[in-house]
Amino acid sequence: MTTNVLNTARQDWAEEPRTLQAIEQVLAVLKSLNPSATRFITPDMVNHVIKNEKLDFEVIRTVFLYLASERMDLLRLHFAIHDEQHHQWIDLPPRDVRRALAGQQPLINPESGEEVSDPRHDVVMYFEGTDQLVRMIVEAK
Repeated sequence: MTTNVLNTARQDWAEEPRTLQAIEQVLAVLKSLNPSATRFITPDMVNHVIKNEKLDFEVIRTVFLYLASERMDLLRLHFAIHDEQHHQWIDLPPRDVRRALAGQQPLINPESGEEVSDPRHDVVMYFEGTDQLVRMIVEAK
C-alpha cells in the first residue's frame, strides 16, 4: 500500500520536488506511529519529529491537505477549540470555521454558546488517520 501511495504522490508532484520530498518525510513519520496515535495529528507534531530540516508551514499544510484529499484518503481534516475550564477539545463544524475565518459570521462554541473571540488564534486544525492510514501503519510494522 505504501508503494501505491508514494507512486501516486510522485505522479502528482513530479514538477514540485520540494513538496514531494516533504510528502515522503511526512509519510515516513505517519507510518512510524502507533495506530491508536492517529486520532489527533497536527502538522506541528509531525514537523517536530522530522529529522533534518523542519518544513515550512505552507509546505506542511499543503502536504497534510493533500493527504486528506479524496485521492489519497489517509487523513480527515478537523477543527477544534480547547475548553480550558473542562480541559477538553471541542470539535467545530469545518463550514462554520471557514465562514468565521472569512469574516462572514462569528464562530460559536457549541458547548457554551459563547462567541470564540479570536478564531485565528483559538481554533486548532488537526487530522485524524483514516482506516487506510492505519492499514499502512500495520503493514509497515
